[in-house]
Amino acid sequence: MLLLQSPAPIVKVEIQTTDMAEVRSGLALIDSSATGLFIDRRYVEHYKLTTWKLHHSIVVYNVNGFPNKSGSITKVVDAILHVNGHAKRVNFAITNLSKQNLIPGFLWLQEHNPEINWQTQKITMSRCSDRCHTCQAEICDEQKELQKEEQCLRACRAGPYQGFQRMT
Repeated sequence: MLLLQSPAPIVKVEIQTTDMAEVRSGLALIDSSATGLFIDRRYVEHYKLTTWKLHHSIVVYNVNGFPNKSGSITKVVDAILHVNGHAKRVNFAITNLSKQNLIPGFLWLQEHNPEINWQTQKITMSRCSDRCHTCQAEICDEQKELQKEEQCLRACRAGPYQGFQRMT
């Protein structure tokens, strides 16, 4: 697993714990050079987030190929990451991030494929894959709304007395 911090957009995100459903805000560095999803150890301790011990530790390598001085990853936080109205259940690897609370890395970027304006650092979640359950729910809601509109339009075209028998 490679952890590298580089100039990238920083966005406000929320994480929701899966055990107590508590919501916490934080700043996330969107970083395609980090392979996984990372959360700062101090952030975890400050909010007393529930952690889960890994069966096998994961060695973290710096860009120079040497192991990271903060050591291997031995625990994760199971949470729901909310970014610009999109939600995804993820496991954050706990490590020392120094200046950032969270880093959604390459795997998250690959799955959600957000549009990133590098000049304004604005992220738009408009190109998620089929695996993104939030996008699928949004599409389903949009389809239901379109069906309701079509039903109303058909009812208007049919006239005010459709479905009634004329009394003589």
